[in-house]
Amino acid sequence: MPDNFTWSNFRLCNTYPGVVASGATVAVSCDAPIYGRYLTVIIPGNYERLTVCEVEVTAWKRPENAVFTRFRTNALTNYVISTPRAYSVIMCARHCWQNPDCLSYNIRKATDDSVIECELNSATSTSNPTNFVSVADKDNYEMILDV
Repeated sequence: MPDNFTWSNFRLCNTYPGVVASGATVAVSCDAPIYGRYLTVIIPGNYERLTVCEVEVTAWKRPENAVFTRFRTNALTNYVISTPRAYSVIMCARHCWQNPDCLSYNIRKATDDSVIECELNSATSTSNPTNFVSVADKDNYEMILDV
């Protein structure tokens, strides 16, 4: 790996904390969908051996319709991926739906009611509860994936 390599640019799907018995199968699912081209499997520590016989990656496709649930006076922090211009909650929802990395969004209504602050997030409160905080003038909307 290059000297300037950093793992901070990558999203962690999940971890498996145990040892797998010889011949056993382990299924590890992501807490939230991750989009990308490459899969990296690592074992932490120095001089560890990892033998992988088969890795199956399945695709996830968004359903035809988006459904969001609202959390009043809450916001997800540290996962903002975009702040598009929006004139309504529906327009912010549409921005989220069209961005494959968006799983939730925060809104703050403008004082003049013409433009709202729309923050698209790459995570949800379920997958990151420590970053889900009470904010008096914001609401959080999360995509319901099992519709």
